[in-house]
Amino acid sequence: MMVIEQGLYSYVQPAPSIVSTATGSEALHMLMKQNEDADSAVVLGHNGTPVGVVMKTRFTALLRDPVGFDRLCQEPVTSFMLKPLIVDVETQLPELLDQAIRRPVMNRFDSIIIMQNGAVAGVIPSKQLAALFNL
Repeated sequence: MMVIEQGLYSYVQPAPSIVSTATGSEALHMLMKQNEDADSAVVLGHNGTPVGVVMKTRFTALLRDPVGFDRLCQEPVTSFMLKPLIVDVETQLPELLDQAIRRPVMNRFDSIIIMQNGAVAGVIPSKQLAALFNL
C-alpha cells in the first residue's frame, strides 16, 4: 500500500482486491473470511487497473436467496461488481461528495476507489462516505 500524502488521505482505508477472472464465490470467501472488516473489494482488470467494486452487503443479500447462492458459485465476480466511482487522492472533498451524490440512489454509498499515481491507494468505504455526508 502506498503512502497518501494529500487530498483525501484521512478518509482512505486499505481495500482488498480481486482479479476480474475470479468467481463470485472466491470474492465472497475473500470478503467474508480473509477480510472480515472490509465492506468492499476492488475488482482489477488484466492490467491491474480497477474495473469494478463488489460490496459485501450485496453478497450477503444473495446468500439469503438459493438462486443467488447458486449464481455466486457459478458466475464470475464481474457479474456482481458495480461500476465504480474512481477519483484521484488529490480530489477535493466537496467534488468527491458531488460525484457520489450524482450516482443512482441505490449506489450512492458504495465504496469509492481512490487512486494515487495511477495505482489503487484504497477506498473510502460506505460507512465513512455516509459520515462525510453528515459533516
